[in-house]
Amino acid sequence: MLVIRITMKKWIIAWAGTSIGSLGLGYWVGHHALSPSTPAASTNMPPPSSTSETPAERNPSGSASNITTAAPAPDSDPSGDKTSGSLDQLLKGESTSYRKMKKLYLYADSLEAGDMPNVLKELEGMGLGMERYQASGILMGRWAELDPKAALAFAEITTDRHFMHTMLGSVFGAMASNNLDAALSAAKQLDSEEKRNIALQSVLGQLADTDPKRALELALQQNTKENPWMYSQLFSRWASNDPNAAAAAALQLPAGETRINALQGVVSQWSYKDRNSALAWLNQLPEGQDKIRAQQNDSEHLGLQRPPGRCHLLETLPESGRKNEMVHSLISQWSQRDAQAALTWANQLPASESRNNAISQALSHWSRNDPQAAAAYVEKLPEGSSKSRSISSIAGQWASIDVQAALAWVNKVAQPGARDSALQSISYQWARTDPKAALNYGLSLEDGNGKNNFLRNVVSQWANNDFKAAVTWITNQPDSENKFQIANGLSYEWARNDPESAAAFARKLPARDTQNNFISNLASNWAQSDPAKALAWAGQLPEGEAKNRALSGTLAQWSSNDPQKAAAYVSSMPEGEAKNSAIQSVASNWANHDPAAAVKWLGPLPESKQKKDAYSNIANQWSRNDPYKASAWLESLPAGESRDSAVRSFTNQVAKSDPEGAYLWAETMGNENDRKSQVRSILSRWMKNDPAAASAAVQKSSLSDEEKQKLLKTKSGNS
Repeated sequence: MLVIRITMKKWIIAWAGTSIGSLGLGYWVGHHALSPSTPAASTNMPPPSSTSETPAERNPSGSASNITTAAPAPDSDPSGDKTSGSLDQLLKGESTSYRKMKKLYLYADSLEAGDMPNVLKELEGMGLGMERYQASGILMGRWAELDPKAALAFAEITTDRHFMHTMLGSVFGAMASNNLDAALSAAKQLDSEEKRNIALQSVLGQLADTDPKRALELALQQNTKENPWMYSQLFSRWASNDPNAAAAAALQLPAGETRINALQGVVSQWSYKDRNSALAWLNQLPEGQDKIRAQQNDSEHLGLQRPPGRCHLLETLPESGRKNEMVHSLISQWSQRDAQAALTWANQLPASESRNNAISQALSHWSRNDPQAAAAYVEKLPEGSSKSRSISSIAGQWASIDVQAALAWVNKVAQPGARDSALQSISYQWARTDPKAALNYGLSLEDGNGKNNFLRNVVSQWANNDFKAAVTWITNQPDSENKFQIANGLSYEWARNDPESAAAFARKLPARDTQNNFISNLASNWAQSDPAKALAWAGQLPEGEAKNRALSGTLAQWSSNDPQKAAAYVSSMPEGEAKNSAIQSVASNWANHDPAAAVKWLGPLPESKQKKDAYSNIANQWSRNDPYKASAWLESLPAGESRDSAVRSFTNQVAKSDPEGAYLWAETMGNENDRKSQVRSILSRWMKNDPAAASAAVQKSSLSDEEKQKLLKTKSGNS
């Protein structure tokens, strides 16, 4: 196994994308940079160890518990924007994000430290998607200015992991702007690696703006090599001020994913500032992984003003999921300026799902400005899936302008299957403006999945804006399969607003898939706000599929927030199908943020299909984020089906970055048929990209001579 362990050291797969924790700087950035008309609060914030006023000292009437749920905001700001009303009204009331964010900053300025717990608890209960997290970042940044110690304590105990990411990022961003050493010290004391990474990312990001060299030194000292994606953010911020210095420093890092992430951060930021200089620097890099990965990750930023140049760069890249993302980014940017030109280019792409999506996206942009012209273009397309997708895309955009015109067009040109899909697009838009009219139209449709989906979409969207009205409508409908299926679209909002009445409704549903689905959705959504009650309710359900799914859904949600308690509960359950299902659910969710703890809990459990599936899920997730530790875990596993399942998932993930290592791992699988199947799969893919190296591996493999010859013939075909 020593050879494999050495091979594993090449495996660091970057975590791409922007962490939701980066929203945490929202208050500080918005308050001090984006809202110059708002007087800035003092930056003399006390360090975490200091004491600040108690809520009672600020609130003569009593303790923090006496503070109203939403503290009153000022009546207006100097520009005349009123900010009175509850937080819920503020978030829902503005149509533009600029106004909404501006009022959120003003609202945050009106609050005191003692107001924050109740305001944030109110926010956690709102079903507003990403806006909740943006608001939580602003509010937590304000709290961190007022009382960083209390803000940090609240962030650590929040039960919503996404909120925890945002809150910790906000708190540590604010702390670092005032007292870097105190922020670093507090970050080290957090009780999990996940939290420490979030905090460190915010601290280093803050320091990168003022002293990037020191930020890099600290990153290396803090052993962040296990989290190479941090370097993308650090070097991006460095490059925003001095791209040449950032680029030179990135090239000094040791070869590997850390340096690649640093280079990607430089290129993405530099290309926004000076595309020509960024492209010139990128082109002079020596050929190799550094150059290829920097191009693949950030070429969407190169040439925003001249899309055809970017098209040429895209055409030189191999087919991959990343290339598809880049096509999506290109079309999005290009279509905003010239949708027809973007559409022409998209039509010239080779036939693929990426081409279909690009065409649909360009048409969507075109139809925002001129739906009639876009519709006329689509009508000339040949019948097929591409035309159907295009009709659906245009219908949704057109409905936001003129529902009746969109309906008339769809009914005239769309084939039955395409018509159902287009009506779904229209239903979302219609429900926002006139849900009752949309429901009346939906009820007139011919019975079937298209009708049910249309009504479910409308009721679900209606519930986001007026929950009581939507529930009243559905409960007043005569019992039917249509009613029960439509009700499933309400399960999220129902669980959030009134889980007890949702549970009562669930008992009236017929005991089949409709009830099972509703109960499963209700349980997992209820568990977000009150896992104890959700679990108690699920436990008293009659034995059967509905109960098993309710317990699994509840425990899955619970394990996202408190995996140790969820695991302890599962261990105490009696043997049976419910426990088996719960084991897999808890282990998979736990592995999202602490795979080592999840596998430690699973280890002593007997072999079962659930354990096998759980190992497969864990290996899949772990190898994406930390293949070093994942490979060390695999080495520790005893032979058996669970290990083979984990190895299969692991090798599927790493085969692209290190096919040799993936092949060697596949050869360690115990089941002969599974081993040969996986080895063949890896060698076949390897043969397409590096025939010489793959051929050498084929000759050494455990495959039969006949199988080896088949693979070697593939090499001849490729050449």
